Amino acid sequence: MDLKKYIESGILEQFVLGSLSSQEVIEVEKLMSRHPEIRAEVMAIEDAMENYAKAHAIKPPLGLEQIILNKIEADYSKKNPTESTVKSTETLTKGESPKKGSSKLTIGLLLALAAMCLFALFKLFSVTSNLKTLKFKHDKLNQEYALLKEDCNRSKDIAIASEKYLEFIQDRNTKPIVMEGTENAKEALSTVYWNPRKKKSYLRTIAMPEVPSDKQYQLWAIVDGKPVDMGVFDVAIDANSFIEIPHIEGAQAFAVTLEQKGGVESPTMDQMFVIGENS
Repeated sequence: MDLKKYIESGILEQFVLGSLSSQEVIEVEKLMSRHPEIRAEVMAIEDAMENYAKAHAIKPPLGLEQIILNKIEADYSKKNPTESTVKSTETLTKGESPKKGSSKLTIGLLLALAAMCLFALFKLFSVTSNLKTLKFKHDKLNQEYALLKEDCNRSKDIAIASEKYLEFIQDRNTKPIVMEGTENAKEALSTVYWNPRKKKSYLRTIAMPEVPSDKQYQLWAIVDGKPVDMGVFDVAIDANSFIEIPHIEGAQAFAVTLEQKGGVESPTMDQMFVIGENS
C-alpha cells in the first residue's frame, strides 16, 4: 500500500469527522494498528480540528441570556402586560416583520443561539475526540498485555524445559561426553549427555562457530570403529540449548563435522570440528 497516497486521499479527515461507513471505519482502525504513520496522521488531524474549534469558538457573554429575557419582558409589557410575550412569539412564527425596536433584540437572540450551538458542537467534538483517544490507548494496552502474556508463557516453557534437562543431567546414569575442538576450531566445545538406562541422549552446543547458509553441522557416533549418522543441526541462538538426538547403543565416541546442508552419508574427516571419547 502507498501510505502517502492513502493519507492524502482525505479518508482520514472523514474518519475523524465520523462520516465514514462502519466498514470503512474498521478498515482505517486496522491500518492504524499496523502503520504508525497513519495513526500519527489521525491524531494530528484530531489535534488540528480541536485547535480550530477552540480558536473560532464564540463564548456568550456572562448573563446574556437573562439580559435578553429581561429586555423582551420590558419591551412588550408596556403595551400588553398579559399578552406581550405570546404576541411576539406569534409574530416570529407567522413570519410577520417585527416592529421597529425589536430587530436588534432578534439579531442579538440569534447570535446568542448561534454561539451556544457552536459551543455545544465544540463540546461534542471534544468528547468524541477524547473517546477515540481513550479507545486507542485501550487497544495499545491490550496489545502490550498480549505481548507480556506471550513472554510469560515463553519463560514458563523455558523454565519447564530447563527443569527437565537438569533432572536428566543429574541422573546417576547420565554420562557427559565432552567433545573438544580440533585444529579446525580449537575453541569449539560441545557435550553429549548419554543415558543408556533411559536410552535417551541430548546434545548441548556450548561454543560452535557460525557456518555459511549452505552448510550444517553433522553429529556422528563411532560404533566398532565406524561412523553412524546422528543427524544435522544448526548453531543455536542460545549457546546452552539442548538438542534431543538419537540414542546409539555402544557408542565409543562422538564427533561433529561440517557438511553440505542436509548432511552426507560419510563424514568429511578434514572438516571435523569437535570429538570426544565415551571412555
